[in-house]
Amino acid sequence: MVHVAETFEGEQEVLKKYGKSSIKVLDEFQLLNEKTLIAHATFTHDDDLRLIKLREASVVCCPTSNIVISGSILNIKKILSHKINCCIGTDGIVTGATFDLLREAHFAYIYNRVNQVYKNIVGTQEILDMITINAARALGMEKELGSIEIGKKADLLFIEGQTLLTKAQDIPYSLIFHEDGRSVFGVMIDGELKLWNRLLVGTSKSEKSIIDKYSRLFR
Repeated sequence: MVHVAETFEGEQEVLKKYGKSSIKVLDEFQLLNEKTLIAHATFTHDDDLRLIKLREASVVCCPTSNIVISGSILNIKKILSHKINCCIGTDGIVTGATFDLLREAHFAYIYNRVNQVYKNIVGTQEILDMITINAARALGMEKELGSIEIGKKADLLFIEGQTLLTKAQDIPYSLIFHEDGRSVFGVMIDGELKLWNRLLVGTSKSEKSIIDKYSRLFR
């Protein structure tokens, strides 16, 4: 995993030092392949994107962090037009301020929708894929995770959404546009419930006790 072309100034420094883009520097050192996770890639050009696609690397957009650091986020539609596997991440807590992927997905959808520079709108199903199957694909685990299918691990979130619509085609919109981490009612990992009714399962420890212990250690 490598942070690339996160800011315009940073990418200009790479160009000045190496005479080529960050993506081309990675490729020169054989660090660009199907296992490479490229965080940000905000300030990349078409020839960089063609190289990313050729090497089958994945790109991770971190919307909140990118706005904080550089005032701009990845042109997701452009990435998808190159048929690059694109995901959504939170980056570090210092700049991203959250580990809530639904919140980040919402931000990515809104930003790409209202930013007139990007013209083409990214659909809510495409955005939902970026925090599910695309993420699994980036880790080389798409045969195990990322979608609800027979033979895959039952890694599931249970959403208690007040705004979820009844039609199946509207569910991606409802999830991305209206829900966030606070809507998560339960968590199942490999078929085993870990959280239900927002309480930890199979342990006497509560979320509050864990937070209290962390606070004591921190002090």
